[in-house]
Amino acid sequence: TAVPGGLIVFETDRGGGIYHLYLMNNDGTDQTQLTDNGLAASREPAWSPDGTRIAFRGQTTADEASADIYLINADGSGQVQLTSDDGIHSQPAWSPDGLHIAYRHKNEQGGNLTVIDPAGSNPVAITPNAPHNYPPAVTPGRALIPLSPPPRQGTPPRLPRPPPRAR
Repeated sequence: TAVPGGLIVFETDRGGGIYHLYLMNNDGTDQTQLTDNGLAASREPAWSPDGTRIAFRGQTTADEASADIYLINADGSGQVQLTSDDGIHSQPAWSPDGLHIAYRHKNEQGGNLTVIDPAGSNPVAITPNAPHNYPPAVTPGRALIPLSPPPRQGTPPRLPRPPPRAR
């Protein structure tokens, strides 16, 4: 995925079968490995709206039955794990204001779209135990749109409103 200014973050397994995130210019130059973090895989990168951070799916083992959402600075520093409960957390998508990250969560109870703040707190299941669990896209109006299949009748789920700012 690309950010204004021409930087592209991508995943590749060129490191011996282990997926890592790399950063490069939009002309393919200056490829730099961002993750070398003890994870078995770093995949599905998503830029923050301001281009300073990247959310991604990380796996601690090669078993794809468990994955969490992580956050890393665009220079590769400051990696933090945002999710830690059971199941697969994947396909992060930032809200346009950068206050939330939406992601897929699937476990033995079913699947849902969940949002969390970039500090890793306040997770909210937007579509609890939904029969289909598709990746989220976030509109400027804060609506969560599953990318496939076509949305059902009615109003799409919305991100929670941010708390009022202290004066």
